[in-house]
Amino acid sequence: MPNIVFSQQFIVTGAVFLAAATSFAGLNWKDRRPRESLEPSLLPTMPMMLIAGAIALLALGHLTYLLGHPLLQ
Repeated sequence: MPNIVFSQQFIVTGAVFLAAATSFAGLNWKDRRPRESLEPSLLPTMPMMLIAGAIALLALGHLTYLLGHPLLQ
């Protein structure tokens, strides 16, 4: 019976989830901090935050599938 936590699929999906969640948190911090000037930012934070959040949700769903699937246990 293989241990799913040490499988390649779980490790890669976990790394993708951590990268997307970290990107979302960093972009959220950048978007909410006080502005020094009224010039527009060169980095569009809201669309990038939405993409990172969607990727994080998909990866989290895949992780829960991997943890709960009876054939992989």
